[in-house]
Amino acid sequence: MNKKVKLINLFKNLLNHKSDDFIFAINFKRISKKTGEHFEENIKELFNKYKIKYIYQPNGSQQYPDFILKEYKIAINIECKTSKNKKIVWNSGFPHSNVIVIYAYSKEKEKDITYFLVNDKVENGTEEKVKEWENKQKDIVSKAFSTEFNLPDWTFYLRAMYNDKMNYISNPKRREWEKNVINFLRKSI
Repeated sequence: MNKKVKLINLFKNLLNHKSDDFIFAINFKRISKKTGEHFEENIKELFNKYKIKYIYQPNGSQQYPDFILKEYKIAINIECKTSKNKKIVWNSGFPHSNVIVIYAYSKEKEKDITYFLVNDKVENGTEEKVKEWENKQKDIVSKAFSTEFNLPDWTFYLRAMYNDKMNYISNPKRREWEKNVINFLRKSI
């Protein structure tokens, strides 16, 4: 099986995680302990089973992306996200363009996995605009902190947090977005 077919099959099979003949197991028990890190371990195991070469956390922990798949026409960047409330917290990193997000929802007996391209959710160029806005906010707060308080040896660091209110599991566009990932992979590899 060639590398293109393997990668597309991997993504298609992710959606069948509930079937009895599922050839790999996303271990939802591990996800509930420390969600992100353990889900990434599941994805690593999955890449290994499919013999897909990857670089894990190329920019370090808590930095974008979680995985890079480099043996294709273009580098494929992947972010792994998990939650127990069907919504994604992006923390201090606004989502990047041209990234595949693999998202696992796990709460008690209700569990599901989906994936989507950030471009289907966020308009191109938004990331740069948000970064500019974030830098302006940090500058304003930093200046205010240094002038409002008599703390010459102190600095203040403002950390952004981006909370996505969308429910990706029951979203009516979910299947369309999953197909877009498969089409993106077909064109990219």
